[in-house]
Amino acid sequence: MRPRPPDPTMPLPQMMVGRQRINGQLRREKRNYIPLAAHLAAQPSKLDRVVMRLADIEDVLGEGLPPHSAFPFWWNNEGLSAHSRAWLSSGWEVASMDGDSKEVVFVRRHLSSD
Repeated sequence: MRPRPPDPTMPLPQMMVGRQRINGQLRREKRNYIPLAAHLAAQPSKLDRVVMRLADIEDVLGEGLPPHSAFPFWWNNEGLSAHSRAWLSSGWEVASMDGDSKEVVFVRRHLSSD
């Protein structure tokens, strides 16, 4: 007996990160993190640490962050996601994210000159 295909009329799980249903179609959410990269890149060179609340980051972006941004794992420095590439490409990395205070600590990357 073959498994039945999923029923397209069934609601999607709530934990579908980065996706939303538009007109019955599953679509990836697109957020623009370039303003965050520009904001970090514009910091004075003598500044090695920037602390931002999630609300501050949303103000810089001009839109809300996804729900999972409230958790530290979302703020990894792997560079595989658009949001992490934003801060990495501007010369910063996340040192920590406090889920209770909703603060992210960015530190300037100091690349070795090997």
